[in-house]
Amino acid sequence: MSLKLTLTMRDVPDKEVLIAAAEGEYRANAWLKLSTLTLSNVTLEAPLQALTLKVEHMQPRAEEARDLFSAKRKGLTAKALLSILQAKLGKDAVRGVCVTDDPRPEFATQYVAPLSESQTSLDSVLLRPTFLFPTPKPLSQQVVIVHGPERLTTGWWDGQPQVRDYFIARDTQGCWLWIFRTETQRWFMHGMFS
Repeated sequence: MSLKLTLTMRDVPDKEVLIAAAEGEYRANAWLKLSTLTLSNVTLEAPLQALTLKVEHMQPRAEEARDLFSAKRKGLTAKALLSILQAKLGKDAVRGVCVTDDPRPEFATQYVAPLSESQTSLDSVLLRPTFLFPTPKPLSQQVVIVHGPERLTTGWWDGQPQVRDYFIARDTQGCWLWIFRTETQRWFMHGMFS
């Protein structure tokens, strides 16, 4: 559901602002909150002369599953949270992540539209770190290997072959690391577990 607010200013072109809710919304206070968050990112170049409000897209309100024994529902739905995040940060700044079939860590996930269904079952996801470095760093500290190896021999189909033995390790400061060894016995740190 979305509203289009046209801001007419003196001596400059009109500015259109889209205020959107990810699900059907009927409450005025929810629209006020979304409008406030969206308009907090808008800068006016000239004095405002007029406002035009138009319903751009409408959808029926989805029925909610309610607990028979609770008096009031607690928290936000995923779509309500998505609406708030997109209003504050912008629609393009909020994305979802889905698992791909590529076993290489750098290509194992991809960005998708928020709240879309993943193409791959999460049952196939292996233990991976929360923080993956954009490029692996040479391992420079002492570690104790806790789990592994997990061999990845992949990438031959697109000219980016990799042969790596991955391990879960812990350093002397207690950080959990995801490290790998190359065929030439060089060690690298590829990520950290949170």
